[in-house]
Amino acid sequence: MKKQIPFQLRMNQNLTELNPVLCGEAVNDGNNPNSGTQLDTLENCLIHYIRCGKGQLHYKGQTYPVRSGQLIIMPQGVTARFYPLPGSRWALRWVAFTGTLAHRFSELPPVVEAPAGTFERLCVLDSMDSYRLAYALASELFFLYSALLQPPKQKPMIDTVEWILDYVKKNYMNPITVAGIAKELGLDPDYLTRKFKKKVNMNIQSYILQTRLTNAKRYLTMGLSVKETAAMCGFSDPSGFCRAFKKYGSDHDSPTQWQEKIVALHRQRRGETGQEE
Repeated sequence: MKKQIPFQLRMNQNLTELNPVLCGEAVNDGNNPNSGTQLDTLENCLIHYIRCGKGQLHYKGQTYPVRSGQLIIMPQGVTARFYPLPGSRWALRWVAFTGTLAHRFSELPPVVEAPAGTFERLCVLDSMDSYRLAYALASELFFLYSALLQPPKQKPMIDTVEWILDYVKKNYMNPITVAGIAKELGLDPDYLTRKFKKKVNMNIQSYILQTRLTNAKRYLTMGLSVKETAAMCGFSDPSGFCRAFKKYGSDHDSPTQWQEKIVALHRQRRGETGQEE
């Protein structure tokens, strides 16, 4: 590496997303490794590129080995210290920056491998004017952003009607409202109701009730009491369950009447096949 005098330059073009405000380089011939180099980010995010040498990063109570070709990533408002190994000549090139995307770099670990070519295109930083330097460094930061960070996770596309059918199937025993389902999906309740009815040919509330009554018959057939069945099917009280069952269940029977008919039918079938009680 060509010998270079340490420098520090200020700039600020008020770029919106990634805005470099300070850059520089620190070098050490390795004769005084114990002094270390303090890395502060009181107001800005900071990225150091290890151009050459080896050392240790002391950061938030942890020690990380670092070497040439790696980046030290520091979010805003932290302090760390870099100690080169004894006899190791080292050089750090760095940039401090702000912007709406700057916080994303905090998602990275404090030490990462630098993508090929990092900062090497800017080998004459100290010869640039602040205007050219700001845009050159912004370009470098966007390069690192795209190379190191994944785009924000997006929710996968889902079939909302299929999601509702599955949700009701798994949660009919709990309180369910159209407003609650719409909130889960981030959609307007009226829009959701129209879309559901178009595909299923009934509204969401009717489907919830149908699912509850279908499962209620299953529990009654198993011999559960009306009170137990009501509780297991999401009804707040047995009387409300009885009214719904009689109105929408089967032949306008009450749950008790329907259960008695089923029991009698089973007895009749067992008698016809010669099975014992």
